[in-house]
Amino acid sequence: MIASVDMSPFLSVSLGIVLVASSVWYWHQLGAVEVRPSTRGLRRSSLVFAVLAVVALVRAASFIDYESDPALYIEAWLASVALVFLVVVFVAFDVFNSFRIQRKELENEAVENATRLSSQLKDLVGRPGRDDGGD
Repeated sequence: MIASVDMSPFLSVSLGIVLVASSVWYWHQLGAVEVRPSTRGLRRSSLVFAVLAVVALVRAASFIDYESDPALYIEAWLASVALVFLVVVFVAFDVFNSFRIQRKELENEAVENATRLSSQLKDLVGRPGRDDGGD
């Protein structure tokens, strides 16, 4: 009996290799100095789960036959879906982290601008020969 798999092993392994290779490339790109440590950690964590998800998906789609072992087939697909879900969770954490960083930068910029404006107003008020507009 010929195995009945969802996808050709050649195709799934080829796609898996491309995805894992691009994940490794992106892992190295995250090592750049301009990437914040919190961002780097979250993105690298999601990459680890993404690589595991690719391996699980390749295995489930191309190497496990539903007809010969339905329980293993279901377990493989559940593991794949769970790993993809974990990738989505880490991406959501990364989004919230980026929002937090952006908000903090905007707050710091607002404080800087307020401090500068206050300093300029003090300089303007403190100038000699200022006309009060009164008497």
